[in-house]
Amino acid sequence: YGSYNGEIIIDEENPYYMIKDNILYSKDEKTLVTVLYRINGKFELSDNVERIREQAFVFQNSMLEMITNSKLKYIENSAFQGCSNLTRIEIPNSIETISFNAFGLATNLKEIIIHKEENSISGAPWGCQYGLRAIKWQP
Repeated sequence: YGSYNGEIIIDEENPYYMIKDNILYSKDEKTLVTVLYRINGKFELSDNVERIREQAFVFQNSMLEMITNSKLKYIENSAFQGCSNLTRIEIPNSIETISFNAFGLATNLKEIIIHKEENSISGAPWGCQYGLRAIKWQP
C-alpha cells in the first residue's frame, strides 16, 4: 500500500476491468476497485460508481475529503482503512450498505453525514474511531 511508482495497463479487451484516470474500475464503471495514485486533498467519486470495494482507498493518508455521488449504494469492508487525514464524508440517500469496518483506522474522521433516516443502515459507526458521535443523519 502506498507504492504508486508503477503503471498498470489493462487490455481494452478485458471483459471485467478497466482503468480510467489511473483508477481501477469494473468494466461498466459501477464498481471502484482501487485508486492507483496518491490522493492529495479532495477526491470526487465518478458519477457512475455504485460500489466502493474493500480497501479501495486503504491508507490514502493525504486524502482530506471525499465527495460521493447520488448513485452510491455500497461501501465495502475497510474501504477507507487508514485514511488518517480524512475528516469528513457525506453519504447520499442512495446508500444501502456500509460494511462493518469501512472506516477502520480513519483516525481523524469526525463527521459521517448520511442523508437517510436515523439508524436506517445497520452497523454504525462502521469502525469509526469517534463512534456514534461522528454519525449525523440528515434525511
